[in-house]
Amino acid sequence: MSNRFILPCAAAIAFAAGTTSAQYYQYQLASVDDEGSLSIDQTNDGGFVTAGWRKVEDATGIFNKDFYIVKHNKDGHFQWMNVWGGPEDDVAYSIRQTPDGGYIIAGESESFEQNMELVLLRLDAMGNFRWAKAYPHQINSDTIHHPHAGVALDLLPNEEIIVTGHYTGHPKLMLTRPDGVPLWQWMYWVPPVNPFIDTPLHAFTDVDFDRNEGTAVVSGSIEYRVEGPGVVTTHHDAILMKVDATVGFPLWYWKYDWPFDRD
Repeated sequence: MSNRFILPCAAAIAFAAGTTSAQYYQYQLASVDDEGSLSIDQTNDGGFVTAGWRKVEDATGIFNKDFYIVKHNKDGHFQWMNVWGGPEDDVAYSIRQTPDGGYIIAGESESFEQNMELVLLRLDAMGNFRWAKAYPHQINSDTIHHPHAGVALDLLPNEEIIVTGHYTGHPKLMLTRPDGVPLWQWMYWVPPVNPFIDTPLHAFTDVDFDRNEGTAVVSGSIEYRVEGPGVVTTHHDAILMKVDATVGFPLWYWKYDWPFDRD
């Protein structure tokens, strides 16, 4: 089901002048390598855990990205880190703490096969490796976002894992058991609305599980080209979709567009 919702345009957004804010702490985790943090979750001890990437030099002198997981206490001080990866680029995009105090991380890897794959990494409460699983054909390329948004995950109350993917313009969702074994996988496709519009490209960017309804809401973007008299324009819109988390069936789909939006 496809719907269009026109957002009302606000005349202005004002911020109050003269306000102040306190800076509690700011830390930079420095090393000789390049690092980046792409996801954060608050932990049950009041601290924080971050996930991202770290460039590491291999034995041949080539630098590749690895998963980079860092645990901080409530004041931001470093507690431990885990760098995990293979011979090619591996990037962690999303992290959640599990009820047992451990961590589940979703990312992308080029180390398992020639093509990029979705990877789930499980760590214990101290950051030690428990297991990792790769899922072929769950991701290939995000053709919309540059740099692309990667993958995202959320945990269900029974510790099942729902995770987004993307495959050359088609958005994907997967639900796994707590041990990473897939329960269902969906690839969603939305046809063009008229013959002057190419098949739209989609990419999911985030997912959130609704404990009250047993559903999952997924956000993302859509890109499509419109052919006009002697000109082709590219448009980008925001999308929102709700699915039944038990089976992955879509319940509704919305596309949000400003009038005459063009990119």
